[in-house]
This record gives sequence, structure tokens and C-alpha cells, in this order.
Amino acid sequence: MHISSCKFILYFCLLLNNLFLIRTSISKRGHQSNILGTELKPCSININKMTGFYRDGYCNTGEDDNGTHVVCAKATNKFLKFTKSRGNDLITKSNYFPGLVQGDEWCFCALRIKEAIDNGVDDLKIIPESSNIKTLEFLTNKDLRKLNIEDSKLPNKN
Repeated sequence: MHISSCKFILYFCLLLNNLFLIRTSISKRGHQSNILGTELKPCSININKMTGFYRDGYCNTGEDDNGTHVVCAKATNKFLKFTKSRGNDLITKSNYFPGLVQGDEWCFCALRIKEAIDNGVDDLKIIPESSNIKTLEFLTNKDLRKLNIEDSKLPNKN
């Protein structure tokens, strides 16, 4: 068998495994809503950088998600450097973490996003359809506006 065939089979198996994990993850927690009040959409389905606390591609959350990984956003260099300066290095690749670069879509911790906004790091692009409704427990409409969420997509609160 050629090496390229082996790679294809490996990637296919990884894809099937991730699809199984996504299905299992959803069935365990039920369908969760986004900040628009509709069904939560995937944040990223990149099998090399599977996001979400449960690594299912969604910003699902549950009692075991102490970091509240509910905000789907496109990473920026400014934000990645900020979070690294706070002791959470999301840039460096390791055996357990793929390492993020600008433009990667990822489920970030709500409190880190709030901290970044409060410190002038507000260049992230939030993806409302993929950000869990729990985000609204941490970010106000004013915060969301700073992250360029259109008024028409803001929830009817604060």
C-alpha cells in the first residue's frame, strides 16, 4: 500500500471518529442554543484543530467545563498574545494542543474574552451562530458591539 493511501485511510478514520464524537457529544448534552436563540452551529470542523471543551467542533458546555469555552471567534494575533501574557499560551503547539494562529476559529473562554475586551483587546470577530447562549451570562450587548456584532443580531437585553 502506498504511503498516500495510508494517509488517506488514517484521515478517513479520524474523520469518522470525530463525527462519532460530535454525535455522542450532542446526545449527551442535548442541543444547545446560540446567542441568537437558535440552534448552535459548529464553530470549526477542522479535524486537525478540533475545538470546543468536548473537542466536538461546537462551543457546547456543561458542568465539567470550568473555563466556560462558549465564545466562538476568529483568533487574532493581538488576542493570542494577550492570552499568552495572562498565562494561557494558545500559540505553542504541543502533544495535547494544536496551537492557534490568526484566523483560526475556536471556542474561547468567556471570562478571557471579557478580560480582553476590558483591556482594549477587542479585535476578535465573534461568530454569533456558533457562540453558546451561555456567552450572554458574561458579555453584555456593549461588549458584543465592541466585537463588531451587528445590532440586528444582538439579543434583546442590556
